[in-house]
Amino acid sequence: MAKLEGKVAIVSRGGTGIGKSISLLYSKEGANVVIIRRNEEALKETCKLNEKKLDYVVGDITKEESIKNVIEFVTKKFGKLDILVNNSGICISEPIQELKI
Repeated sequence: MAKLEGKVAIVSRGGTGIGKSISLLYSKEGANVVIIRRNEEALKETCKLNEKKLDYVVGDITKEESIKNVIEFVTKKFGKLDILVNNSGICISEPIQELKI
């Protein structure tokens, strides 16, 4: 039996890079994975790699409406959420002394 069989996960920025790798590994281990990001083409390409276990929602996790949409999708389709991977971030190229927090 797969380690994540029956689990439901959301992975932000799951269509490329590290998020894609996480999404594919989780789905291989039996989880149903919903990936979210702004680029629908990247999402579609990733989902083609394991159509049984991968779904996507186009959205921007910095927007409250997108968060509501992905949670609503997961709740309607699976009735639960077990794993949340926040793979999104930003890169600020400034000396730490100049950052304004």
